[in-house]
Amino acid sequence: MAYNQASFFLFAPGVGPIMETVEGAVTSSGDSVSTLSFSSSDSAAPQVFTTALRQWFMDRGFARKGDSEKQMFRGTQPTPFGMEDEIVVWLSLDEDQVTGLYMRFLLTKQTPEQIPEWTNLILALGHDFGFQIMGANHELLPCSDFLGVLVQNYNFLDFKKAKGWVI
Repeated sequence: MAYNQASFFLFAPGVGPIMETVEGAVTSSGDSVSTLSFSSSDSAAPQVFTTALRQWFMDRGFARKGDSEKQMFRGTQPTPFGMEDEIVVWLSLDEDQVTGLYMRFLLTKQTPEQIPEWTNLILALGHDFGFQIMGANHELLPCSDFLGVLVQNYNFLDFKKAKGWVI
């Protein structure tokens, strides 16, 4: 994960996170490394279909990133690293059904002004498709908790301090 982004996992209805420790792997600070996977917890839950979700994002100004079937983006901004995508979405595909999303939001000096738009996007995903967002302790939360999850993100906290953001 890059320093200038805040990343989130969202889960479709009836799907939850499974965190597994990678044996023998540690971070530079000595913490254990874990991987995230998706687990179906309710087979009767409403399904989220890839074509419908992809169209939903396109209706909100997102475009496919290159030839990627899984990656979509919206907007670009100049950064010290060159032009970067403002919002990127990766769809986790299980045939034609979406189990989860990975979303990345670019952190820049414009971030405080963008937060209401990001919040509305996440709220709409929760409302329209039933997605839930994964919190800092790997718990599933309603999408209405997006701002609370965002302000706990390590990169966001670093940028907030460095840029003097008032959120």
